Parts: sequence; C-alpha cells; structure tokens
Amino acid sequence: AKATDNSGAATTSAAVSISITNPTNPGNVGDCVTEAVPNASQWVVRNNWADQGNGSSVAASTGAINIKHRQWGNPELWAIETGKSINVVSGQSYTVSFDFKNDAQSPATGITLGFATGEVWDGAILAQPATTVSSGFPASYTTKSVTFTSTTTGAIYLAYKFTFNGQPNSAVNMFIKNISVCPTTANSNSSSPAITPPTNVTLVNGVQMGANPFFDQTTILIPYPSDVVLSIRMVDMNGITVWQSNTWQTNQTIYLGSGLPIGTYIVTTQYDGNTNTFRLLKQ
Repeated sequence: AKATDNSGAATTSAAVSISITNPTNPGNVGDCVTEAVPNASQWVVRNNWADQGNGSSVAASTGAINIKHRQWGNPELWAIETGKSINVVSGQSYTVSFDFKNDAQSPATGITLGFATGEVWDGAILAQPATTVSSGFPASYTTKSVTFTSTTTGAIYLAYKFTFNGQPNSAVNMFIKNISVCPTTANSNSSSPAITPPTNVTLVNGVQMGANPFFDQTTILIPYPSDVVLSIRMVDMNGITVWQSNTWQTNQTIYLGSGLPIGTYIVTTQYDGNTNTFRLLKQ
C-alpha cells in the first residue's frame, strides 16, 4: 500500500495518521509548502544517456541534498522530487525559492525549474514549460527564486534541470536546501477566499502559532496592517542556524519544521523594524 501524508511525502505500508481536509481549493494565497532539508530518498535523477545511473544520484548531506553527477556525464541532468507532491491551482502564480550551492570544479551553468506530473527514463513530464532560474551560481549557498503561473490544477512535483558547459571533466556535487513554494497572487479562476489561519492557533509574542509541540511541521502567521517582507531564522539549542529565509511576508501562513530532527528550536522573525522571538519543540 502507498499513501501520501500531509506534507506530500510518499510512504509505504507503515501505519500513518492522515488528516482529511477540504480539497476543493488547494494552494491558496498564504499556504506555503516548505522543506528546510529535503529528503534525498524522494528524488530521482534522469538524463537521456543509457548509463545515467552510473555515478549520478541524489544523496543526503548535512542540512541539504547532494545532487551528484559523474565525470564525463551528460551535459544535462534532471533532478525530480517524485516522492513529494504539491497541490497547485490553474491560473494562480507561485514563487519557488531555494538555496543552491554549485560545484567548484565542474559547475552547472544553467538551471531551469518546472512543475512535473511525473518522470520518464530520460527526464521530467512537465505540466508546462519550465522557467529559467536567473544566472549566477557560485560554489557557496545563494538563494534563488522563480515565479510563474500554473496551467494545471492538482498534484505536481518539482523538477530541476541542470545544464553544464559540455561534459563535466570531474565528478559534480551540487547542493539544495530551504525549498519553499508559495502562492503569490489570488487565483483568478476561483472565487474562494484565501486560506485563513488554522483555528487551533495560539498567540505568542504577536505570532499566531499552530501546534507546539508538533510532530512533522507546524504553522506560524504574523498579523500586520500591511503585507511586508518577513525574515525568519531558526537556530537549534547549540546556536547553529538550521534554516532561514526572507521570501515570506506578514499575514501569510508559513509551515516550519519539515525535515528537521526532533529537538527545540528558537525562531526569530523580523519585519518592518519589529522583532519576534519564540520557541518551537519538535517531538
């Protein structure tokens, strides 16, 4: 048997608890899907050479996934997150952001990102043309983002296509973390209102907070008279930053904690000269 949990991750016959919610209006404004540390087992790599599995893969790394490509491999490589689906709505715009670290010796020279409905042996089955990620891919983490309008309604998978300047002359190691998919405008094809914060929230230091303690992930929302840029930083009890981003806004429901290990985290948010600090406990 196979099921998909509330985060979109696929699981097998082990017992799981699944909440059923109204599926008629997925992906409204304010409903972000986030992955601080993507799960490497939910990804596949593809290219159109018969030996694509020889030295090309997605592996777990410290705080990120490691996308590997072999020396003298194909000048193009797909990485597709087939184990985690995201619900989208046709006619609605989405911003996908992620932190990317390139290989120092044989770097990728181009990245396109798209919504896929599946994969075949040589690449992704795209729901619509992929979008080019702006250039500039150093061998240190930089935040990249693209915004495009979905032409389909339903479950999709993120698909990255990496291109190289010819066959890599050494083994390639690229890294991705802090993935987020956020609706950015109201869906023009739907009269339904934007999703409101969950009813089981508590107000802590000006933050509307979901379950705390929590198991997989929880939500926060910062109410404010206007929508302004929001910076978020999570640190563990050793003071190490485990996740941070500045791609969200106030009045937006944000999902935190997915992919992080069990433990206590201090979250700091900053917006329009204001600072909020609070504690989250993942069990």
